[in-house]
Amino acid sequence: MRGVTDNIANWAQSGVRWYFGAYTGVDALTATTVELVARRANRDRAWPAMLTLYFPGLDTIGHLHGPGSVQYRQAMENLDHHIGRVCRWLGQEGLASSTYLVLLADHGMVDVGNYIDLMTLVRDGWGRRPTDKMLQDGSPRDRRRYFDRFDTVVVHQDGRKASLHLAGPKGWDAPPDASAVHNLLTSVPREQQLWNLPGIDLVTYLIDEDEAILRSVRGEARVSRRLTPNGPEYRYVPAPADPLGYLEDAELAAFVAAGFHPSRDWLAATCRQEFPDLVAHLIPLLHEPRFGQVLVFPAPGYSFNREAGGHGGIRRAEMRVPMVFVGPGMAPGAAVQYARLTDVTPTLMELLGVVASPDYGLEGVSLVRELVAASVNRSW
Repeated sequence: MRGVTDNIANWAQSGVRWYFGAYTGVDALTATTVELVARRANRDRAWPAMLTLYFPGLDTIGHLHGPGSVQYRQAMENLDHHIGRVCRWLGQEGLASSTYLVLLADHGMVDVGNYIDLMTLVRDGWGRRPTDKMLQDGSPRDRRRYFDRFDTVVVHQDGRKASLHLAGPKGWDAPPDASAVHNLLTSVPREQQLWNLPGIDLVTYLIDEDEAILRSVRGEARVSRRLTPNGPEYRYVPAPADPLGYLEDAELAAFVAAGFHPSRDWLAATCRQEFPDLVAHLIPLLHEPRFGQVLVFPAPGYSFNREAGGHGGIRRAEMRVPMVFVGPGMAPGAAVQYARLTDVTPTLMELLGVVASPDYGLEGVSLVRELVAASVNRSW
């Protein structure tokens, strides 16, 4: 929590409710936080520049019962009620006219009911020594001693996404190169290849530093990256199949055929597709050590966890989330056509008058200009 000056968790009440499964009750306590903040602000004679409220109950109920369940709808109505409490309180205290409110979710949620057991495939089918244990306690030496017993770590806690971390010939200090990963995935019998398994939507991995391969039962494609003075650009090349379905849209097919494009252009071109804003993210993700060498995404209705609802996938229902800005100079009903969650931080910084230094390495862009323009151009 870098930059946070105070953290109000109230574990004495929220922890007990969480333990006994009263998840909507925890969301109720979250809304009460604004009153606790007000007491501290009155004591310090200063209102905080930014206040973040996190409502965790809806997500947990979605995992337990699924987003199509009665329980999820009730939890959503409960959340709506408590967000209303916060808004009403701001109005009563005379703060609404000078406060920006941002409502957003970090992911969607989809119903699932079919389980994919990656561990059994990797162990019994491929003959590897896998583990999926999350080991966060103990010394680095103890953790290293544990993982040295295995050659594969399967990370599937998100349910709708899994990553494979593979040890190299000399262990974990030297991961396998791209050709070794490719050989491992393609040398197993066809029925054990990840992309041919029932319930697998897409498999992706690097074949060199600036190229990734996408495989599915729908076919194969490549994503390439090139570096330019204005930043990286990306290209999607069906080879010859189109696992993302982009060529089915004539306008998008022409965009794909034109070759390399900046990341933001891919967002604009694909934000309404079934696989939105994917092309520009795959290669950077596969270069992140925490995502391993292989990313695997299950098809709709499937999960790598035993759960009723899941998230972490790459389809529209999981990638598109609400992002609502309310505040001075913003007209009700105005809309920005597309954005990313990474745009939230630079937007808040500009609203707060904080200059974003290039040294911060922020991935997103400020939406303030678009928000104001959308409000000015609002057609009533």
